[in-house]
Amino acid sequence: RRVLFRSDATDYEISLDRADAAYERMILNQQNAKANLAASKSNIAVAKKDLDRYTALYEEGAVSKQTLDAAQAKYDAAQANLTNSEQAILSDGGKVADADLRTLKAAKNQAEKNLEYTKIYAPQTGTIANRRVEKGMYVNAGSPLCVIVPNNVWVVANFKENQLKDMKIGQVVDIKIDTYPNKTFQGKIDSIQRSSGAKSSLFPPENAVGSFVKIVQRIPVKIVFTEDIDPEKYNIVPGMSVIPKVHIK
Repeated sequence: RRVLFRSDATDYEISLDRADAAYERMILNQQNAKANLAASKSNIAVAKKDLDRYTALYEEGAVSKQTLDAAQAKYDAAQANLTNSEQAILSDGGKVADADLRTLKAAKNQAEKNLEYTKIYAPQTGTIANRRVEKGMYVNAGSPLCVIVPNNVWVVANFKENQLKDMKIGQVVDIKIDTYPNKTFQGKIDSIQRSSGAKSSLFPPENAVGSFVKIVQRIPVKIVFTEDIDPEKYNIVPGMSVIPKVHIK
């Protein structure tokens, strides 16, 4: 998709940078907490082995009470570090850090969407016409910005209802355009609308008084081009006068 317009995104870019930094910081803190927990578990395992060994040696009289007390103090410190490391990850029986991480990730995703909303994309391939905005202008939500003339054009022919008897989807159509009188374009019927043009209009007619006058209705028929049209040679745009000839046999 191509970007048609873009509003000033400075504030949204700053918000995204902040949300991204907070998210990355939380991930780093979690990684550090898990690394500290692993180190604390390793230290307490070593301290426990030392304490058990010095306890046995003390009972045999091979080491002093001071040496045993130092081993016990080392084990107690390792146990305290392990408790602190676990509390850094777990709190109130739940993983608070994980919940905080999800919150920051949601904030980051919202900041990304807000930044993306500063871009207005073209809904289809075409040419911009009747542009109503210029750089630096302020626009309100819902304000028309421009008109896009699509590259993929087709013909809507309003045939009389009594002409549709033998018309079918897929039938070949010769298309003459007033702008290019010496060229016959090839097309086919793509669809036939299931209501008259009058009934599908914004304000369909109503028979409020009960009188009736028979009027031949017009039924819109969509005709698409079946040949590749060189836009450099033939500039076919909406609103041109067209004469279609349907091959019904």
